[in-house]
Amino acid sequence: MLAHSYYLALDDSQARKMRPYPPLATLYVATGLRDAGHRLTLFDAMLAEGEHRFTEALAEHRPAVVVLYEDNFNFLSKMCLARMRTAALAMIADALRAGAHVVVAGSDVTDHPERYLAAGARAAVVGEGDHTEREIVDWLAGRPTD
Repeated sequence: MLAHSYYLALDDSQARKMRPYPPLATLYVATGLRDAGHRLTLFDAMLAEGEHRFTEALAEHRPAVVVLYEDNFNFLSKMCLARMRTAALAMIADALRAGAHVVVAGSDVTDHPERYLAAGARAAVVGEGDHTEREIVDWLAGRPTD
């Protein structure tokens, strides 16, 4: 399962404007994983009412691996970073309870990987990670890596 933690509903200012953006970096990674032959589900937190929707998606899809891939170019995530970090950490906890391995990437992960690893993420990708994500998912899936 591929996801991000930017919930528009948790950003009062942007929710009032109601101008959601497509999670382009997350979608880019989804394309790379699909091209590599991985089956995946995308959880787009943008229009979800709250973090409970992610928990429901985990129960429905039962993924072996959850990749939280934040859009490094999304200024909105950076504007309410503390709240989105809290959402990401809650998503990690939910994914671990569901029995999934968790991989994280994004600007806050790059700045503070230890926070995400301490929360239980199996890997924290520092910097742009579109190709690295595929290598990690291949490794977790038991596929040979280069």
